[in-house]
This record gives sequence, structure tokens and C-alpha cells, in this order.
Amino acid sequence: MDPVSVSLAIVAVGLLIIIHESGHYFAAKWSGMNVSRFSIGFGPIIAKVTRNETTFTICAIPFGGFVQIDGMNPEDGTDPDAPTSYLRRPFHQRFATILAGPAANYLLGFTLWFGLLVAFNYEPLPPIEVTAVSADSPAETAGLQKGDLLTGVAGKPFETVEDFLKAIDDSGGAAIAFDVRRESETKVVTVTPQKVGEGWRVGVGFAPTEKKAAPLSVGDALAKSWSRTVEWTKSPFKMIAGMIDGVFGIDDVSGPIGIVKTMGGAFERSWIDALSFAAAISIALGIFNLLPIPALDGSRLLFLLVGLIRRRPVDSRVEAWVHGGGFVLLAALIVVVSVFDVLR
Repeated sequence: MDPVSVSLAIVAVGLLIIIHESGHYFAAKWSGMNVSRFSIGFGPIIAKVTRNETTFTICAIPFGGFVQIDGMNPEDGTDPDAPTSYLRRPFHQRFATILAGPAANYLLGFTLWFGLLVAFNYEPLPPIEVTAVSADSPAETAGLQKGDLLTGVAGKPFETVEDFLKAIDDSGGAAIAFDVRRESETKVVTVTPQKVGEGWRVGVGFAPTEKKAAPLSVGDALAKSWSRTVEWTKSPFKMIAGMIDGVFGIDDVSGPIGIVKTMGGAFERSWIDALSFAAAISIALGIFNLLPIPALDGSRLLFLLVGLIRRRPVDSRVEAWVHGGGFVLLAALIVVVSVFDVLR
């Protein structure tokens, strides 16, 4: 892959992290909390600068970032009675501060899609190139290969990319006879879709080979941006359902390396594709952080809600212990997923 595209992808993913952490940072500052550190990455510090009582750092391990708000960790040495401590601020300000990170990702994703649809939207056109074939998938079993061009079904050409997706959705699990162009040869490859949740899949990554300009009106762009946001919000739950059903495994999950690789491929196609993919990843990052998993924002919001219901906050040391353990497990998961990314 082009080194420039990879570099741009790394910068793009870093910017998504900065947007997320900036949501926390500005909400905390507006709520009167003191933020002692704003870090991009973890581990040894590569560069740092201090502004307005906050030390901004870039660290060696670029897998995420964090904002250190005084009082959030009971062991950070902050006076618990200090008015700028997280623990001293009212519930709504603490809740808003935690929610602001995912909210910033959602706002960015929606705004990017809206702008692209109004100014640079294009209609993808067939033939459809197979860009990846999942291991042990119906497509691999049938013999589809990366680089194949899908031109139609049973002799009927695709007029739009939606025709390809509709053929899979409407199959009901019945075999589909795809018309395939492989180099100079034309053949029929019969694929039997596999049920995933409430839908069907064949196990290919794909991209249109042609496109035409088709900017949308403001109203249509708003509607389509909202629709995409909703669909990407559902994506983690669909993946979890697929893993429960045994359709997906841990080796099907992409981590930071896989995301950068896919983003790099999008940059090689066009910067519009790259920005659209960045919007999708921003939404996915937002919903992932809202899951009630220890160390993530969703878990912190859950602790706040439990404290509100009990009418007294959960012991901050207990919460810190839970988040600490969750961070270790999350870091281990990232390492495992990254190993599979490298193997792929």
C-alpha cells in the first residue's frame, strides 16, 4: 500500500481520537473542572506542551487517548473538596462531560456525511469489484476471488450497486448465480448466502468501479446522513449478534491496524471515499464508547446513573478499580485483534 495513504490514514484516525477527547475536554472546562492532561496515545511521551494548566501530550502507543480530569481518579492527589474537582461538580455537568466524547464523534460523522452528500455526492455504478473475500465464507466456498468483477445475476446486468445488495437481501438463502468477469474470462459463480442476524451475507468486500456525480438537496442529505448514522450505530450490535450465532469470530474484528489499512485503501481511491469512511469510523467509535464496558464512557455513565438512583454516588475507589481492570482487559483485546490484523 502507498506509504502516503497509510500516513494520511494514521493522521485521520488520530484526528478522530482528538475530536473524541476534545469533547470531554471542552465539556469539562465549561463545567468548571480542571483538566490536568490531554493525551493522544499511551506509554512514553514523545512530545508535550502545557497551556492553561493542562499538559497536552503525544505518546508512543497510538491506540487511543485520554483526558485526565482532576478528581476523576481518587488517587490523583486532587483535593476532593476543591471546586474544580470532578467529584464536586453537579450530576448534570459530570454526565455531560462523559457524554461529550461520543457526542463529538457523532456530530463529526453526521456533519462529514452531510457535507459530502450536498457537495460531492456521487452514485456508485457497476460493475462491482470484489476487494476482499472472507475466510470460510460462502463467497470463498463458491470460488469468488479478489479482483473479480460482478456484472449481474443470471444474465441480468446490475444497473446500480443497490441491485447487487438487493439480490443478496432478497435471496432468502437461495443460491445466487453471479455473472463474473475475471481478467478476460466471463463465468457464472453460484453463491449461497449465509444468514446473519436478520439479514444475509456472502462474505465479500466490494467497491464500485464507476461513478457519476449526483449531489443531493439539503433535505435529502439530512435524511441520508441520519439513515447512515442509525445504520452504523447498529453495527456493533450486529457484530455481537453474529459472534453469538457463530457467524463471526474474534479474527473477523478489525482493530487499529485493520482500520488504518482500510482507511489507507479509501485514500488510494479518493479523498471523498476516505472522508466518508472516516465519518463511519467516527460513528462506530462513538457508539463503541457508549457500551457499558468498564473503562469506556458507557460504563462511567452507568456508574453516574446508579449513583443518581441510589441518591448517593458509588464509591470512587470501587469505580476506579473496575475501570482499571476493564482497561487492562481492553488493552489485551486490542493486542489480540491487532495480531489478527497483522496476520491478515
